[in-house]
Amino acid sequence: MQPYGLVVPASVAGDAERPRRLDIWYHGRGETLSEVNFLTDRQRNAGEFTPPDTIVLHPYGRYCNANRFAGEVDTFEALENVKKHYAIDSGRILVRGFSMGGASTWMFATHYSGLWAAAAPGAGFSETSGFLHIRDLSQVPWYEKVLWHQYDSVDYAINLFNCPTVAYSGELDGQKQAADMMARALDGVGIKMVHVIGPNARHFYVPSARAEINRRLDSIASRPRDPVPSHVKFTTWTLRYNQMLWVVLDGLEHHWERAMVDARISDDHTIEITTKNVYSYHAGDEQRRMSAGPNAPADGED
Repeated sequence: MQPYGLVVPASVAGDAERPRRLDIWYHGRGETLSEVNFLTDRQRNAGEFTPPDTIVLHPYGRYCNANRFAGEVDTFEALENVKKHYAIDSGRILVRGFSMGGASTWMFATHYSGLWAAAAPGAGFSETSGFLHIRDLSQVPWYEKVLWHQYDSVDYAINLFNCPTVAYSGELDGQKQAADMMARALDGVGIKMVHVIGPNARHFYVPSARAEINRRLDSIASRPRDPVPSHVKFTTWTLRYNQMLWVVLDGLEHHWERAMVDARISDDHTIEITTKNVYSYHAGDEQRRMSAGPNAPADGED
């Protein structure tokens, strides 16, 4: 059993059936964090952002592992549990977080880009070698470098083509490095990243930046995302992350090497797809498959 926190706006009491926007907020690192003080804090503290008429989900995330591995699965299980109790607009789910939670947001934004209306990572880390100041990569075992491709968000940067992203960094924060690395990776694939910077700020949000982030996200979330966009760009290194919107990869030519997909719906009868390092794929039902979480069975999808 894993706990989660939930902020429910007062408007739900009088209008519970109307599907609402939901923001997932990933917490930062806390060396004394436990399930008990996590829940105690959730009872006392609404959190960094509480947008109007919006439900905010706070995953516990298995202590402080940046929601990796079991913590990653917890997000989807918590989200499904919330949907059993509240009406959620699946087209207006956002991922947000700061510090270690910013790293979590970078990961969910790049690996599951097609699920979110928008992403708002703050600080954190987006890759391994630069953040850890590893100068001599020859000293790192080859298998470690290969496995960095599971979670290094810079390797999945092009997936943000499918997800509007508003990054935040304090101007003087050392963790600004995460957004700088992502901006560089995005430049390499022709995407310009929105990067809100807090003037003279270190590791915190400044009021002006907070207002700008909220303005941008509220504008994006005012319209549900398109579940079947005509153009999808997708990269992955593993079938652990094998789906982007309506594109589902069933086989890679070489696992742990970059696979690329550029897919377009040309008209009512034509889909044009170019691929690299992919030998099997199909068009799937994004809403039904993703509602069950990552790696859900694809039965009946052709």
